[in-house]
Order: sequence, then structure tokens, then C-alpha cells
Amino acid sequence: MDYTGTGRTNYVTVIDVDGLLKAIEPFNITFREHSERKGTYAFFDSRDQGWPAHGLDGEGKDIDLDIGQTIMPFVAEGEVLVMMDCGSEGDRYVGGWAQAWLRRGDSSDMVTVGLHSIYDLASQKFGVAVDQIGRAEY
Repeated sequence: MDYTGTGRTNYVTVIDVDGLLKAIEPFNITFREHSERKGTYAFFDSRDQGWPAHGLDGEGKDIDLDIGQTIMPFVAEGEVLVMMDCGSEGDRYVGGWAQAWLRRGDSSDMVTVGLHSIYDLASQKFGVAVDQIGRAEY
């Protein structure tokens, strides 16, 4: 089976479209302006594999995708970028995560949640040992 995934973000204000285009070029990420809110854009995975972890620079060298360095400098101050990624390998398993990024000046902060955290949450909420909860996979 092959993994099929998708990734996208919410719409955020982009302050330098040309700079952003150049920054994301190695990662095969697309972005689209909102049809009614000019200046706001959402990002999308272009490979049906979810968000890329890396890309190739102009010299063919492998480079990691660092959202804080690659995308967040182009997002308006104080805006929260929410990234979502999910996918499956047929009926074998389903996975996914979400991150929220906040730009503050020259830095950004991030929080992540994954679908698989449901096991720990259920264990805590219901008082059932986490290893007693069957996994939604095979």
C-alpha cells in the first residue's frame, strides 16, 4: 500500500509574497490567495504526501523544511498559522497532526498535537491503562 496524505493551513496575511515564493520553492508547497480577503493566503501540500520534511536547494542539496525560518518571517506579526496534515495507508492506519505557529518579531513559537495523542488522553480521562487500549492500525 502507498501512503496518501494532504496538508493545508488556514489563511494568514503574507507581508512579502515574492520573498515567500522564493523561500518555499525548494519544498513543493503551493499557496493561494483567499478569493474575498486580498493579501491573505493558505498553503497546501503539492505532492499528496502531506507536508514535506525536506526539499532540494538550487545546488541539489537536501535541506530541511523549518517552518519558523522558511514561512513565518513572511506572515504578519501576531498572526497564527495553523498547519494540518493527515493521511492513510489504505485501511492499515490513519495519521495526522496539527501545528499552530505565532510570529513575534524576528522569532516564532509553535505548539503541536497529533492524532495518536488520543490514546494518552483516553487513558487519563477513563482511567484505563494506555496499553489496554487497542490501536487503530494493523
